[in-house]
Amino acid sequence: MNQKTLSNLSRVKRLIKYALTWKGRLVWGSMQKEELPLLEIGDIQLKNRVALAPMAGVCNSAFRLTVKEFGAGLVCAEMISDKGIVTQNEKTMNMLYIDEHE
Repeated sequence: MNQKTLSNLSRVKRLIKYALTWKGRLVWGSMQKEELPLLEIGDIQLKNRVALAPMAGVCNSAFRLTVKEFGAGLVCAEMISDKGIVTQNEKTMNMLYIDEHE
C-alpha cells in the first residue's frame, strides 16, 4: 500500500476508536446493554452503535469494507443522484455496487 492509503487507514481506525468510546472510556464489548443501548432498525439489531454516514465521493466499496473490518456496525453506500439512476449513468450505476462481505 502507498503512504496515502496507510494514512487514510490510520485515520479510519482512529475515528472508529473514537466512535467506540463513551464518557472517555472504550465501550467495545465492555458496557452493559442498559448503559448504552444498541441501535435497532425495525427487527434488525446492529452489533454496535458505530455507523458510517453516506458521504458522496468517499464511501466506495473498498472504504466500506475497511470500515467494516475495523468494527463498524452499519455501513452505507455513498450519496448519489437520483437523476443518475433514472438516466442509467454508468458512473452512478458503478457507485451502487455492494460487495457480498458488506
